[in-house]
Amino acid sequence: MGEWLVGPSIIVWGTDEAEGALSCRASIDGTDRYCQGFSEPDAGSDLAGLKTRGVVDGDEVVITGQKVWTSGAQAANMMFCCCRTDPDAPKHKGISYVLTPMFREGGESQRFSTCVPSSR
Repeated sequence: MGEWLVGPSIIVWGTDEAEGALSCRASIDGTDRYCQGFSEPDAGSDLAGLKTRGVVDGDEVVITGQKVWTSGAQAANMMFCCCRTDPDAPKHKGISYVLTPMFREGGESQRFSTCVPSSR
C-alpha cells in the first residue's frame, strides 16, 4: 500500500523535511510495508466516528486507541493511521494521517479469525 497511498501522500502533502525523513523511496521500493489503520471497533471505517487519539508531544504523535480490519497488517512493518488530533473540531475535521511503526513498545497486534474463507 505504500507505493500507491503513502508515497504519493508524502509527495503531495508532506513537507520537504518529512519527505526526506520518511524516505518516499522506502515506501515505494517495499523496504517499508504499510497497512491501513482506519477502521475501529465501534466506528467501522466511518472516520467521523474515530476514537483513536493522537497527541502531539514535541516532534512525535502519541497514539492511543484500537484499530481493526487493518488491511495488510500481516505483512506490514509500518501503518498509516488516522487518528483524532483535535477533539474539539467537528467530526469530519481534526483528523490526522500519521505514519507509525507497527511494532513499538506498548503496541500489540493480534490476528483473529473470520467466518469468510481466505482467498489464498
